Amino acid sequence: MMDLLDAKLGRLFGGTDEVLVFTSNEEHAYNVQTEIWLLPEQGKPKLLAVVPGVFGEFVAASSEHKAGVWIDRETYDGVNSSTKGRALELWEWNGSGQTLVRKKR
Repeated sequence: MMDLLDAKLGRLFGGTDEVLVFTSNEEHAYNVQTEIWLLPEQGKPKLLAVVPGVFGEFVAASSEHKAGVWIDRETYDGVNSSTKGRALELWEWNGSGQTLVRKKR
């Protein structure tokens, strides 16, 4: 029942491993979901994050932050309509641990 909204593939955090990110959606806007996968040159793919939100863009490392990805996370709690909305978050890449760490804006 999920529709693919966006997908990107590439060496998005630097290095030689590829990253696949895709956003899918169901009937309602608050049912959007983004998955981010690490596709290493060798070994099995690794799921880095599943976030209820919309993929924004990948960002290069700077003096202010590490390389990462912007996610516009859905805030709806599934019950109270006043919680419907989005919160922009940067998920920073930790190359040594091969993980993404959420940083609030």
